[in-house]
Amino acid sequence: MKKLLTILLFASAFNLKAQTNYIITRDGQKVSIDWAASLSISTEGYVDVFPKDGEKTPDGKKVITYKEPKYMRYEGRNWLTLPMGNPKFRYDWRIQEVLCWTDKYIMTNWEGENSYSILIFDWNLNLIKLRQARDYIDLQKQAYAFNYKLNTKVFDKELKHFFEDCTAIINQVAKNNSSKEYTFTDGLSGLHCGTKDINTVIQGVVSGSLDHYPTK
Repeated sequence: MKKLLTILLFASAFNLKAQTNYIITRDGQKVSIDWAASLSISTEGYVDVFPKDGEKTPDGKKVITYKEPKYMRYEGRNWLTLPMGNPKFRYDWRIQEVLCWTDKYIMTNWEGENSYSILIFDWNLNLIKLRQARDYIDLQKQAYAFNYKLNTKVFDKELKHFFEDCTAIINQVAKNNSSKEYTFTDGLSGLHCGTKDINTVIQGVVSGSLDHYPTK
């Protein structure tokens, strides 16, 4: 299983306060992960939750694994399991971070080992087709200097028009693409313009009204 993303829980004054880190499982259970020291998200859609070194999970294990949960909140960031292609096929669904949004569109990220797969949804969580009928666009991680320049061209051609009325998002992407010191997603999580509340979408997925996950 390839590890997609690892998120570390650093010791800080903020983390010593009461946490609200949790997962909503596929069957609707809310499971606290305040105890977690790190998470690992695989390319197959699994979320592995790890305790601190030398400790065990609340049920005495070394790791707890969740398969494509409906929703995850961790360190103030939000993830939803959404389609990356045909929503009728379960194998096309992956857990994606909700990055930024306007009153029309929501940008999500499925992070691979060497790239970010960026997707656009409307507020009913319908996947918006990109140019040439593509479901998502891959943007490179800034391992090399030329990648951020390439990302600028790709973003301007494929994604910018969705967010042209949101200066905050456009400016943050421009900053991220200005130097190899940044990644494409830096500073985008939670950034938004307009009046719509992303929690309405999250609540819709959790309640089932916006959860289109295939039952077969």
